[in-house]
Amino acid sequence: DRWEFTLGAVVVLLLWCVIILMGGHPGVQACPAPCSCLGNTVDCHGLGIHSVPKNIPRGTERLDLNGNNLTIVTKTDFSGLKHLRVLHLMENQISNVERGAFDELKELERLYCLMVECFLLSRDLSENVIQAIPRRAFRGATELKNLQLDKNHISCIEEGAFRALRSLEVL
Repeated sequence: DRWEFTLGAVVVLLLWCVIILMGGHPGVQACPAPCSCLGNTVDCHGLGIHSVPKNIPRGTERLDLNGNNLTIVTKTDFSGLKHLRVLHLMENQISNVERGAFDELKELERLYCLMVECFLLSRDLSENVIQAIPRRAFRGATELKNLQLDKNHISCIEEGAFRALRSLEVL
């Protein structure tokens, strides 16, 4: 009897582990391939990916997408990532960021971008290929305090581009 109980407990435990690993537990989200995850950090650094991975866990606080081949950031790429505080997008080939791409990122404190026209408390966008800053580019970034845009190719700043930046201290 004791043997059957122990064997049954082991089987139940193994099944539970399989369910969790397959993403069947409602409180656990699998790490998006080919990234690695540790705690609330998703690391997709240097993987050569061409788009932001889908199904990034909703509790993610740090997302590293540095050193990839991203060319566009869509308005749905970061949907649902309400707890994201740090986003790394340096060393990519991003030439287009759709309007509203960062609207849901209310907790975002740091956005690191090189070779991209992305725009949020401290944003270092220096040494990029930014050519234009569209109207309302910083909508939703009312807490941004530091914005660095030096060493870019800015030739056009649309009226109202900085209107939402009520807390800006350094430009």
